[in-house]
Amino acid sequence: MVRTALAKAACLKLSHPPSHKGAIIQPGVRVGYYRQDFSTLNFSDDIVYDSLAEVMEKPIEENLRSTAAGFLLSGEVMKTKIGSLSEGQKGLVAFCWLVLQKPGLLILDEPTTYLDMQSQRVILEALKSYKGAMLFVSHTEEFIEGLTPSRMLLLPENTIKYWLPKDLSQVTA
Repeated sequence: MVRTALAKAACLKLSHPPSHKGAIIQPGVRVGYYRQDFSTLNFSDDIVYDSLAEVMEKPIEENLRSTAAGFLLSGEVMKTKIGSLSEGQKGLVAFCWLVLQKPGLLILDEPTTYLDMQSQRVILEALKSYKGAMLFVSHTEEFIEGLTPSRMLLLPENTIKYWLPKDLSQVTA
């Protein structure tokens, strides 16, 4: 529990860069942050379609709908208020929102929480094809193995080491 809390604090600090010297994110790099509480989404009155269209630089309906379909978001879901969706559907909307945002850095806080196995596989495949940098906190073995990270940060030791499959037991405990 302590490790998770520390890792999440590190993610939050990176997504909102401090004013003091430390981690520097290149100017112009868009940061996408997936929060397991979905607080990046507007729950009040936003319809899924409108929320996704807002994040696109140039909303093209065909691109929006095909991306949404890739995240298992049906035409019916696209017409639904975000607040009325199940937790799993909110997770899929949040991932679709990130893809349409086109971030250069993804920070993912427990991305498999609330998702069924089919949705986890969809998310994993989308993340495998992602070309930017990624920082994630996860305790789901299949997810971690599927992403094959290059490095891992062990907390509270604050040590960074190259990832080896045998390290899986250290991060899923």
